[in-house]
Amino acid sequence: MELSKSFRRVSGASRMAPDGFDKNVAHKQFVDISRKLAVLAAQYNIVLSLESQNKEECNFINTLQEAMLIAKEVDHPNFRVTVDIYHMMRENAPADHIIDGGKYIYHCDIGEKETRSAPGVKGDDFVPYFRAFQQIGYKGMVALECQFTDLETELPLAKETIVKQWELAKKL
Repeated sequence: MELSKSFRRVSGASRMAPDGFDKNVAHKQFVDISRKLAVLAAQYNIVLSLESQNKEECNFINTLQEAMLIAKEVDHPNFRVTVDIYHMMRENAPADHIIDGGKYIYHCDIGEKETRSAPGVKGDDFVPYFRAFQQIGYKGMVALECQFTDLETELPLAKETIVKQWELAKKL
């Protein structure tokens, strides 16, 4: 496991389905454009990684399972999935969903459930998620996608919390 030093975030608002728009049509359109984008991304050695977002932030692709289904339908090595543990926790999604779609997982974001605080601030338990990552042989990064109120204190705490819980997950 490696901690990411940077990340790029695309707002859920950019992919909101208009009110009343047929979700099946939105799904088909999203898959179609994602296939085209994956081919283009491959030309530049870029991997696109789709992240689900909880229902409070977006009305389309709200679960890891939905993101995995799209990745499966796109069926291209340059189109994968980002697991955002914060969004999974907000949607009460079990860590086993990571195992279910392991071959599509490319990246991991993390933040605590209540306020998207840095790991360790509220004391959230990420061990089940880390264990699931270990079970699929995940070797990617873990990016801190969270809110900081005191960076000097919370950043070292986040690193310590992630490393400690990752090691604890190895023992299970």
